[in-house]
Amino acid sequence: MEFISGASINVMIVTSKSTEAKKRNSFLKNLASKKRQQRENQPSKAKKSRKKKTSTAEKLSLISLVAACIAVGIDMVAPPMATRMGAVNVASGVTDAHASFGFDNRFGSRQAFTTDAVTYGSTMHAASQIFATGHFDGTISVWDSVSGKLLQSHQVHSDAVEDVVLTPSGKLLASGSWDNDIRIWNLMTKQLFHDLVGHTDDVKSLAISEDGSLLVSGSFDKTVRIWDIWSGELLHTFEHPHGITAVAISPNGKTIVSGDRRGMLHVWDLKTKMKLLTLHGHKRTVWDLAFSPDSTMVVSGSQDRTAIAWDLQKFEPVCMFVGHGRAVYSVAFSPDGRTVASGSYDHTVKLWDVKNHQRVQTLRGHTMAVWDLEFADEGKVLMSSSADGAVRFWSAEWLTNRAAL
Repeated sequence: MEFISGASINVMIVTSKSTEAKKRNSFLKNLASKKRQQRENQPSKAKKSRKKKTSTAEKLSLISLVAACIAVGIDMVAPPMATRMGAVNVASGVTDAHASFGFDNRFGSRQAFTTDAVTYGSTMHAASQIFATGHFDGTISVWDSVSGKLLQSHQVHSDAVEDVVLTPSGKLLASGSWDNDIRIWNLMTKQLFHDLVGHTDDVKSLAISEDGSLLVSGSFDKTVRIWDIWSGELLHTFEHPHGITAVAISPNGKTIVSGDRRGMLHVWDLKTKMKLLTLHGHKRTVWDLAFSPDSTMVVSGSQDRTAIAWDLQKFEPVCMFVGHGRAVYSVAFSPDGRTVASGSYDHTVKLWDVKNHQRVQTLRGHTMAVWDLEFADEGKVLMSSSADGAVRFWSAEWLTNRAAL
């Protein structure tokens, strides 16, 4: 059985203080140390791999992931891509970044790049064909999603970057960090636009309104803050009983949902600044939240290995997606609202049919925890970023051609 539906989902209160977060942070620190040791042990002059030319036809071969995934009920397994475009030297932060780009249409995965820096957060802007990553060493990097080229990288924070988000225009990039600060970077001028100071603990999650005017931040300091992106002014602070680990703002701009380390979801009315309800369902920390395109549902991913889809009109759970072997760190709704994607510490990405609550695909290819997921290009592409240093772009090519294998 892949799901549990209904409103009666039990709650367990976690009494240990930030246990999951401490384990997660410890894991990242060990991973960063291991990668540094690997770089030090490598020869000073690495051999460059041959560049593989990618045809225009291949670049345009990313077609309808969602439709194909719903129609086919088998697993996709993506092997590591062999093609690399050589080493990219970055002035700060991301060193030995291999901007690798290649297609394997049998598997529907296009691995855009791998890097020795630990990638923690990612976000994509499909219209301008760029995506951004935040790293454990405090840097942010911006990449071309078509060529895999590193466009710019900046040392923005003094500690790990927990989350990154792009404005709808693609001109501003906001990042939240363990250094308690939020930085907004102007990608056009390559200069710092705003330094938002106010949180007193790790900034765990960021969200931007559809009109690009508001930035929402959630922190371990038990607050959610609303900022004016253009002026940098703090507009409002929502107080919570526990540390905040995830935030999301509805596409219609009316609702904010925050998730905390105790597994609760808090629903806020953005206009009145009043709490509408607290939703109970997860047994452990809520790591990620995502709204449906019509703003009527929100999906949450948790340390308890589940994802829950919630009806925000009835304020009750629609279903619980069960199938991951470890914590669910990332969730995303497809643009048509028919599919939910979940990424996990078990290294996999799973796709779920929202209507019948069934798992329709498992995407394999990452070798470590999947931190972030995002649908792009009207649902034709799903981007996943992982602690393994890879960002993958998933298409439906493997599904449409599987009969030929």
